[in-house]
Amino acid sequence: MKKNKNTFRLMLLILMTIYLNNYKIFAKPHNEFIRIDETKSLESFLKEAFEADSLKNYNKELELLNITIKEYPKSDSAYARRSRVKLILKDTVGAFADVERAIKINPKSNYAYYRRGVLNEELKKYKEAIEDYNKSIELNPNYVDAYYNMGLSKIELKDYRGAIADYLNLLEWKILV
Repeated sequence: MKKNKNTFRLMLLILMTIYLNNYKIFAKPHNEFIRIDETKSLESFLKEAFEADSLKNYNKELELLNITIKEYPKSDSAYARRSRVKLILKDTVGAFADVERAIKINPKSNYAYYRRGVLNEELKKYKEAIEDYNKSIELNPNYVDAYYNMGLSKIELKDYRGAIADYLNLLEWKILV
């Protein structure tokens, strides 16, 4: 009987080794595992994170984005996205670190500048937020969210004419109608 147990253990060890060579295993605190296929594309990782976001499961989204960044450390979109999640989870320091990393990786990422604008707005740094929204719009003149949020920051600074101009741009595109 003891020989059969040792043989079984050896076979199990061989199977686990084969399995672990094909997949990376990430332990979760509650003893569940997320299996990540090593050949998965960046888009697949981000899609999973978007799905968690649509369910408002931000801790799961953060976990998926952490894995994404580990697999794709030069993905500005993953850092910018994780910045958004960290802000939702009230980690503004981590959110700023991620958005700064996204901008460093890709200084032409309108989304990263937009995310930094949102962070600045959250911290009531409205002038800095407006600068970031302007940079986002400079990189992508059709980025509606940047115009909208810039208008909100201008209202906070009592620049009502500026806010109206931003919203007129949106009306021109029939976004607010």
